[in-house]
Amino acid sequence: MQRNYVKNNKELAEHLRFIRKCRGFSQSVVAEKLNVDRSTYSYYELGKTKPDIQAIINLCEFYGIEINDLITKEGTS
Repeated sequence: MQRNYVKNNKELAEHLRFIRKCRGFSQSVVAEKLNVDRSTYSYYELGKTKPDIQAIINLCEFYGIEINDLITKEGTS
């Protein structure tokens, strides 16, 4: 099965927003779990900045998903 990977920062931003909303969390709650300012997390979802690898790992742990689930568009609802 070929995976549909996010291709750019905009797609990653949209996917982060999609996952967060599907899980029913506010940006403030996710930012707190990542130990970053809400504005920093907001920038991730706007595509203004990319989360670093530690933030990606923390997001996956918080949501209980694998990194592949974060960087692909399937299986994250």
